[in-house]
Amino acid sequence: MATQKGDNWFVEGLSGKQDIVVTIAAPKERVFISKLDSCVVTIKGKVNAVAIDSVKGSGVIIENDVISSIEAMNCQKVQIQTNGNVPSVQIEKCQGATVFLSSVESRAANIITSLSTEVNVVVPGASEDDDPIEMAIPEQFVSKYADGKLTTAPTSHV
Repeated sequence: MATQKGDNWFVEGLSGKQDIVVTIAAPKERVFISKLDSCVVTIKGKVNAVAIDSVKGSGVIIENDVISSIEAMNCQKVQIQTNGNVPSVQIEKCQGATVFLSSVESRAANIITSLSTEVNVVVPGASEDDDPIEMAIPEQFVSKYADGKLTTAPTSHV
């Protein structure tokens, strides 16, 4: 299901597999996930980077730290869960992405979106008894030119 070539792991072209596990042996290893449909991939161990491309209706769980970043591109309905530290999560050209920042360390991540819709971030509630908190990343912005500068802010609807 997952193949290793050097420091790179590849998980590609699978459908309906809920038990894909990639076990990282060294922190310099990277994981490339592409063309999955209705799958769940669990990454165990400290990983350098995770790239997710052209995934549909699938989830990726990263159980430990990510050294560099997580990138999701060209995905539809993807869920990404981080249980350790991650500096940044990049989401590009995705329709329906949910990022679960499950640990205290992961909540410091920068989330960068581009050309994406329906992107949500979920964090645990204040206590174990509270429901998780889901927040939408804005899709619509208003830009205004004034005093020689262009300012852009999320659109607010009253």
